[in-house]
Amino acid sequence: MTGRFAVAIAIGLATPPLARADDTGAAVACYVDVDKDGYGSAAFPITSTTGCTSPGESLDAADCDDGDANVHPGATEIPGDGVDEDCDGAELCYVDGDGDRFGGTTVMTGSSLACNGPGESNVETDCNDGDPNVNPAATDAPADGVDQNCDGIDYCYVDHDGDHFGTTETMVSDIHCNGASFNNTDCNDDDSDINPGEIEIIADGIDEDCNNIEVCFEDADHDGYGAFDVITFTTPPSLACNDLGQSTNNLDCNDDDVLVHPGAPEVVADGIDEDCDGTELCYVDADGDTYGGPTTASTPDLTCASPMSAYAQDCNDANRTVLPGVGETCNGVDDNCNGAIDEGLHCAASVPLLGCAAEPGRADIDAAVLAACAFGVLSFRRRRVSE
Repeated sequence: MTGRFAVAIAIGLATPPLARADDTGAAVACYVDVDKDGYGSAAFPITSTTGCTSPGESLDAADCDDGDANVHPGATEIPGDGVDEDCDGAELCYVDGDGDRFGGTTVMTGSSLACNGPGESNVETDCNDGDPNVNPAATDAPADGVDQNCDGIDYCYVDHDGDHFGTTETMVSDIHCNGASFNNTDCNDDDSDINPGEIEIIADGIDEDCNNIEVCFEDADHDGYGAFDVITFTTPPSLACNDLGQSTNNLDCNDDDVLVHPGAPEVVADGIDEDCDGTELCYVDADGDTYGGPTTASTPDLTCASPMSAYAQDCNDANRTVLPGVGETCNGVDDNCNGAIDEGLHCAASVPLLGCAAEPGRADIDAAVLAACAFGVLSFRRRRVSE
């Protein structure tokens, strides 16, 4: 295939009608084909003796723009370019489904070459033609998972510590914010243990959950020690929990008594654990007579029950017959621990005992003395003076 028709096919144009001269070589009515696309303009009729086969001639006068070889009947219509390439009197436009003046990829016959009628657009750049807030002219909101301006990216918040909470600094990412964050609520983006999803640690001076508040232990008695399960709050600039009524610890076992807290002096046998160590300081009752001597020891029993005692008046804690309140006997011993010996009694001079157990039949050894001998605590006796 040669000549004008081969050229027309090679450039993808529709083949114009075949023009033939008559056998006599008479002049034939033709149209000027300025752009040589095989179609002429009705505005420029001419006569040809070659049957309209010469360059620049055409038997077809349907070219609607004879200055553009890409415009003629049968040409491929380009949507939204404002040009009627196929000379059918209409333009193909992009459907604008959401009315934001930006169309999707679907085309339609437009109402004008400008594609500016309702539901029409001359561009196909809308990435979501069902949402009027999404189009190339929209402002892209950062980190919302939506590409509002259809540029294929989203701005997300920088997440330096990888805890999925970001700062106010933004970075280019995708709509999924991979490697970044959808939020900017991290108050310390250098520590993955600090973010709004963390559990607040009480009174450590750090705002772990980023709520701008530190949780402290309440110190109701203002002794510097807080209660176990009572909390209060503090806010920046200080998170130290050192304001009045606050404490960094919960070691106070009685937060209503300023004298009770760790390190407080323990009062012996008062039934109160002043130093909060879980024990009471009591007097040791070595002989089990319910009275202790001066020696003290700690016990978890705040009542100081046996083998401890709440009383320290035993003047001989190795002899259970010697204790406050017992009757005094003529034995040269302070039986009732009042600081006096045999007081109120008329006793004879001291008589050495040569051995209580060796002389059980001695008439001058009364029952009380024999009992004292039995406990091994009597080394002599005084004979009561006869009246």
